[in-house]
Amino acid sequence: MLAVFLTCMMQSGSSVHLQTSESALTFAVQDSGIGIPNNDMPRLFEKFYHGTNREALVERHGGKVWVESESGKGTVFCLQIPLSQSKESQHV
Repeated sequence: MLAVFLTCMMQSGSSVHLQTSESALTFAVQDSGIGIPNNDMPRLFEKFYHGTNREALVERHGGKVWVESESGKGTVFCLQIPLSQSKESQHV
């Protein structure tokens, strides 16, 4: 399988990254903003904390969602989904 690495830089200083491996596709959006306070990080994907629970939907399909942030340096939101799914996860 051919691995793909793609980065798109925006005028705002943000960037979008796309990477494939044999088993998954990873999509990341990165900014250079103020970052997210450490005490808010564990709650970002809680239902109704900052929106709907997208993490649960991704995990039901065998993927994962995570965030990396450093105060004063920005944040990276990542989404990884498998390139193939089991029959059980296809019926979600």
